[in-house]
Amino acid sequence: MRYVFCVMAVIGAAAYLAAQANHLSKPITPEEVPVATLEFNSPEQTPLGRQGTVMSAEQTCAEDGTLFVEIADSLEDLNLVLHALKGPTEDTRFLLRDIQGYENVSPPLRYFVNDHNVAVLVEAELKKNLLQENAKSASKRASLVLIFDRKGTFQRTILVPNDIDAKAVGLYSSGDILIVALDRSTK
Repeated sequence: MRYVFCVMAVIGAAAYLAAQANHLSKPITPEEVPVATLEFNSPEQTPLGRQGTVMSAEQTCAEDGTLFVEIADSLEDLNLVLHALKGPTEDTRFLLRDIQGYENVSPPLRYFVNDHNVAVLVEAELKKNLLQENAKSASKRASLVLIFDRKGTFQRTILVPNDIDAKAVGLYSSGDILIVALDRSTK
């Protein structure tokens, strides 16, 4: 009886191992592996794609395929302006020149794009009123977050507190902003 039990155990173990070997060695069929194909068609030139165009190396692509990139208006004026390029013909500019109460607005330091808005981190100087000009005070730079809609229309300005050294900006769909920064008070 013991002999029959041992033979049955050996046969059962062999059958189990053979079944496992067949399961592990089963080849993967092409249907089980997701495959993506990337094709490059002929390039499409945008209105800004002229020879000698100066662009920043930092670009953002929104979920709808819009490319956000900083581009200089001309080779003479290398002040970078944020553009949203959607297809070969649609170009939206985010102008930073006229911000009420501020002057000498910097090009975008950082920007963030969500489905509805664009947040742009810049630095600017407070405009001096007549009393400040008579006091001969030095100009004061401020960090600002400028909020635009996706069509390039300016919405509002958010002043970053002076003790915060803003390095990046984010914008939630609720309208709340996120600032990644260094705390100047602990330096």
